Amino acid sequence: MLDKTTRCLMKAYKKRKVEKDIAKHRKSLAKEEEAFLEEFLSNDENREWAKGRRLEYLRNEKIGLIKKWSKLYFIKSENWFEELMSEYRNKITSKIKRIDMEISLYKKPVKMEGITDEMIARAKEYPIRDLLGDPVMNKYCCLWHNDKKPSMHYYEGTNTVHCFSCGKSGDSVDVYMELNNSNFIEAVKALSQSYV
Repeated sequence: MLDKTTRCLMKAYKKRKVEKDIAKHRKSLAKEEEAFLEEFLSNDENREWAKGRRLEYLRNEKIGLIKKWSKLYFIKSENWFEELMSEYRNKITSKIKRIDMEISLYKKPVKMEGITDEMIARAKEYPIRDLLGDPVMNKYCCLWHNDKKPSMHYYEGTNTVHCFSCGKSGDSVDVYMELNNSNFIEAVKALSQSYV
């Protein structure tokens, strides 16, 4: 029979050996996963699919964070708790900014060929009312998220819209881009030609 010290040493040795085996296995899995991703992303179609999935995830994450932030905004209580909430809101805000930055990296750069500042100004003057129809109490259903009740407010004076659910704002160019799934240049050309 083995004494207590020897048994403890043997257990420690076996545990350490198992931990080493697990670490080796994790490394080999990581290498296999990396090789699979490299092969998978070598195809342009798969790369575009992966970008689309990542963008969808980031947008949903952003909407969730905005909802959390808005819930925390209305909580009022003692000073120490208010300081904690303020700190937490600041963390959420920084996460939202980080998500916005990553989303902007995925967007393709657009060359501003063939459009002028006057065309852009004319396109932004195009009435949003003509694109979306008449609003109900100056509200529309949001274009940027699934909206059951109108939450996107229309501001006729500035010709802009703002959704209080998802936090997205835009002018007539943004609305046209979202409605017609077009880029900035196409939207400016279409709106500036139709609005004289």
